[in-house]
Formats: sequence, C-alpha cells, structure tokens
Amino acid sequence: MGTASHGSPKSWAIGSLGRFGNEYSGWFDLQLKQRVYNENGKRVDAVVMMDGNVGQQYSTGWFGDNAGGENYMQFSDMYVTTKGFLPFAPEADFWVGKHGAPKIEIQMLDWKTQRTDAAAGVGLENWKVGPGKIDIALVREDVDDYDRSLQNKQQINTNTIDLRYKDIPLWDKATLMVSGRYVTANESASEKDNQDNNGYYDWKDTWMFGTSLTQKFDKGGFNEFSFLVANNSIASNFGRYAGASPFTTFNGRYYGDHTGGTAVRLTSQGEAYIGDHFIVANAIVYSFGNDIYSYETGATLISNLFVRLFARPIFGTNITRQVLNWAISPSKQRCE
Repeated sequence: MGTASHGSPKSWAIGSLGRFGNEYSGWFDLQLKQRVYNENGKRVDAVVMMDGNVGQQYSTGWFGDNAGGENYMQFSDMYVTTKGFLPFAPEADFWVGKHGAPKIEIQMLDWKTQRTDAAAGVGLENWKVGPGKIDIALVREDVDDYDRSLQNKQQINTNTIDLRYKDIPLWDKATLMVSGRYVTANESASEKDNQDNNGYYDWKDTWMFGTSLTQKFDKGGFNEFSFLVANNSIASNFGRYAGASPFTTFNGRYYGDHTGGTAVRLTSQGEAYIGDHFIVANAIVYSFGNDIYSYETGATLISNLFVRLFARPIFGTNITRQVLNWAISPSKQRCE
C-alpha cells in the first residue's frame, strides 16, 4: 500500500531500495504437489509451480492478453521428482521436466546469488558425496536473439549445466558451498548466418563460478557471505541497478556486445536476533567489472562499480511487528 502527492504511486526499479521498496504489485508463487507413488522406500511426486502477478490498481483485473495490464500467470515449473530409485544415491532427489537448480536469494533485495531459469531438463539434488552434498542440473532453454534495431529476433537453443557442492561443514553451524555454471548455444547454420551478415547480436558463451559461506547463530538468525565471478551476459546482469540476478538474458532477450569482459560480486546478508523482540535484517552487495555491456545505457562499460547497503530493523511481537528501512546505493560507471 502506498500514496503519492500527485497521482497514484508507480513501481520503479523494484527491489533496488530493499524488498518492497518502490514496489506496488502483487507477485506470487503457488506450488501444487501430488504424491504419485510411495512404497518400499521409493517415492514419486508430480509438481506444478504457478508464478504470476495480481494487479492492485483496479478492482477488476482479469488474467489474459491485456496490453498494459498487470495481471500475468505462467506455469513456471512442471516436473516429476523421485527419491529412492538411484542405487548410488538413494537419498537424493532426481527430477525430470521443466525445472531448474534451487534459487538462492538475497532476501532484502529479491535478487539471486544463484539462479538457473526453469527449463526442460534433468537434475539431481542433495546427493550425499563426501562431507557435503551435490546439486547438478542440465537444462535446455530457448532464448530470443535480437538484431541491433531490437525489432527483429530469432530463436536460439541454449544448454546450461549448473553444478554445486554444498553443505560442506567448516566449524560449528558454518557450512560452505562452491558452485559453477556454464551456458552454451546450439545454433543452426541460418542463425549463425544472421549473426554474421544480418546484424544480429553474436551469441557468446557465458559462465559463473563462486563460493558462499553460511554461519548460523545460537539465538536464531544467520549470516551468508558469497563471492561470484562471471563473464559476458551474466556479468552484464551483475551491473544492473534493478533485478541484478545472474541471468543469461535481459528478460528473455539476448542482445548486447559481449566481448569476454568479467565482473565480480561480493555479498553479505543476514538476520541478527537482538533480544526477544528485535531483529535486524541486512544486506550488502558490492560489484565491479570491466568491459561489460550495460543494459541501461547500451554502451560497453570500461569500468563499472556499484554498492548496495540495506538495513531493516524489525521490532514487536510475533503478532504485530513494526518495520523500518534504510538503504544507500551509490554507483559509478565509465563508458567507451
């Protein structure tokens, strides 16, 4: 809920001032899960995830093809997951269908440190190997490759492998995760010809590697520190002022001159429980890069630097809580 002095408030750069900052929409996830089989230590579940937005501007807000409307809905996940069928990993979750590796978010921003978009694929989660667990996903996603006018597009097929080794114990209540992701395209001859001769942006493979450390506290709460490095289009998404998750594309559209530039992101986020009625949630994001394409300006940035700092005190009881918010987000860019 919000008000403005001249007309109704509008969403802008959602999340860049902390979660729910500049946000006047009603996004939701709704998961439907049905057990299909459960005998002799083996289980099969069918899962459907609906993702969408309910507009809050009008009393009548129908879903459908309404240009300029706020009401959207899609089946973002539709897959079957099993447990107990793999002799080498009976405790692991093996899935097939439209899905992706688990997302890990910066809670104060609704940005992600780990995100592979749901697509047709296969994966394994919570496979116990050594002291930790392995998550691995191989997915196929089609994206729209645009020309330089951003008026024409062609559909190209990409393949992503996402590998994580997580829950590695370090000391009391502290765990480590190391991760890697690589995205490559399976292009046809005509698609390559359009890139060479008809002004379409060249596809460039992109990767991301990183690590994160999570420390939990005796009184509740946690702190998570992560380090990520990426190149090409994933690196460009590190530099966005809003929605700066490690996407391969910009809202499903692939464009920009990606020349092998890299970016680094350091994050810290957590919650501290101070007494019985006071919590402080916080997040810090520090990112810098060189020779990366800017989706905001359309230029290749010789250097890019931005910092996001957020603190959100929460005080009260479980029934009634009061929330304050403080945010600062300086940035600096230098273009060619």
